[in-house]
Amino acid sequence: GRVWGGWWEARRRSERTNSPRRQGEATLEIDEANMDMHRGERRGEESPPAGELYDIQGLAKASRPGIKKGLGALLFDSKERTSFPTRGDVKSLFAPEDEAKGFAGVKALIDQAHPGIVHLFGTGVGHHLQFRESQLLVNLLLRVRQSGEVALPIHDAILVKASQADKLKVLMEWTGVKMLGQVIPVEMKRAV
Repeated sequence: GRVWGGWWEARRRSERTNSPRRQGEATLEIDEANMDMHRGERRGEESPPAGELYDIQGLAKASRPGIKKGLGALLFDSKERTSFPTRGDVKSLFAPEDEAKGFAGVKALIDQAHPGIVHLFGTGVGHHLQFRESQLLVNLLLRVRQSGEVALPIHDAILVKASQADKLKVLMEWTGVKMLGQVIPVEMKRAV
């Protein structure tokens, strides 16, 4: 599973980055971009395509929330999926023009964009990928502690003191390379 339980994790990003302070200093969130997809692509022994992995040609950018939830479901499912997940009303997260394509049309575009992980869909690999994410985060937190800094975990991200963000961003990238054998893009996020 994931590291969970800190009071800061249930807050909106704008509250997390404005509220917690360390020695009077604002914090930033350092996030491993598209972590689910990078872990899936790595498990499929394929190099992920460059760029935003939830940007699927043929689907609107506004459909990103639906694409992300839909891909997650495909990785967690233990059998072949034939419709949009009903939990969380995933279908409504797609732009109207993409919702009209139906599940089969959306999945065909996802399969085309990520052929290296199609064989993982319906295998239930999602829990293993989530566990791997947790291992990576714990490893990172131990390295942050060794550096004398403090980071608060949030799934596949950490909340850090703004003045240490660049240093810890590099440490997060290095940890990804060390554990997964590949660079996982890392983004720094300010309050929205």
